[in-house]
Formats: sequence, structure tokens, C-alpha cells
Amino acid sequence: ALNNKAMILEYVAKIDEAIVAYERALAACADAGFDAGRMIVMNNIASLETDRERPASALPWLNSALAISIAIDEEFTRGKILTNFTTAYRQLGRLDDVMEHANLALEVLHATGNELDEALVLENIGVVMDQRGDSEEAQEYWRRSLAILVAHDDPHTPEVRKRLEATEAEA
Repeated sequence: ALNNKAMILEYVAKIDEAIVAYERALAACADAGFDAGRMIVMNNIASLETDRERPASALPWLNSALAISIAIDEEFTRGKILTNFTTAYRQLGRLDDVMEHANLALEVLHATGNELDEALVLENIGVVMDQRGDSEEAQEYWRRSLAILVAHDDPHTPEVRKRLEATEAEA
């Protein structure tokens, strides 16, 4: 319940309150020995940090969450964690790390059927391709991402469409 409260607070931009709620959720999960809960909360904290453009702060949370997901063999959240790694590494400009985690993420996301996170990973791969000077390859990844996002009526759609249109206009 505390994790859900934190997510709602984050959604309505009450970030300081969200952080307190996440910390309380993390402590409650630890007290209860609920590793899966700790993993989810850690991943949510990391996501909050990347949303705040603080990728270096996200990495320790992601590393801890990933270790738990491996220890308890939980693939669905592992895919989300790996997706968040691609975003954090993209924000840090660590393009090789984006690609390494993207490949791992796509494998897990396909296995678990998580199309929305797959779309985010495809977007991040497109950013890497664009930054490496391969706008045609970037456009292909963004088209694949956009197709998934549109099919799910996802609010992230305009951002990916804008990236794609900008590179198409340059071509």
C-alpha cells in the first residue's frame, strides 16, 4: 500500500512526499522479509530518479533490485529493471552500457510479454543509434517503438513521434 501511495504522490508531482512513502515502503518490506516487494520499490525509486534526470542516483537502486530479481528468479520485474538501466545509461551517455542492457532487456521482455517496456527499450536503442550518427537505424527503432505505443494508447507516444519526425525532417 505504501508503494502505491508513493506512486500516486509521484504522479501528482509531490516528489518529496513520494520519496518518504517509498522509504517507508522499503522499510516495511525489509521488516517483513518481502524481497519481491523490496525489489519493486527499489525499481520504482530508480525510475523516479531517472524521471528527475538523476541517473547516477538510480544505478545503486537498479543494481540492488536486479540482484534481488536474480536471487528470487523473478523475470517480469527484471525486464522493467533492465529497461530502467537503459534509460539511466542513456542519460549518462554510456551508450555501450545502454546496448548491453537493452539486449538483455529485450530478451526478458519478449519472454514475459511486456510490450510497453519493450517500446521504451527500442526508443533508447534509437537514441543510441542517432547519437552514433545512424539516423536511418534510429528511425527504424523509433518506428517499432511507436507502433507498440500507439497500439497501447500510451502517453509516451508524442515524445517518440517527435524524435522520429525530427530525424525524418533532417534526412
